[in-house]
Amino acid sequence: MADGLSRLCREGDTLPIETNCQFQENFGDDELDDDVFPVSYSLIDKEQQKDKKLLTKLKQGHYKITSFLGGDQFIDLATWKEKIVIPSSL
Repeated sequence: MADGLSRLCREGDTLPIETNCQFQENFGDDELDDDVFPVSYSLIDKEQQKDKKLLTKLKQGHYKITSFLGGDQFIDLATWKEKIVIPSSL
């Protein structure tokens, strides 16, 4: 994990031209090509809302709701142990 974090671009870094740090800003879903981030928070939310087993476990208290910033808005997603629950459809 430390190695991965050390490779992230930081504000003010002087980087060679071939280094790609173009995704350090917050982009809306409509500002990026579809293949850049194939799964967005809004897609996960949409699919979570259709997953009956997931919704049942959420109601029973097995999962909790956590807000994530997706583009310019917060999206509430079901999480377990601080990780997003990916619906079976995805």
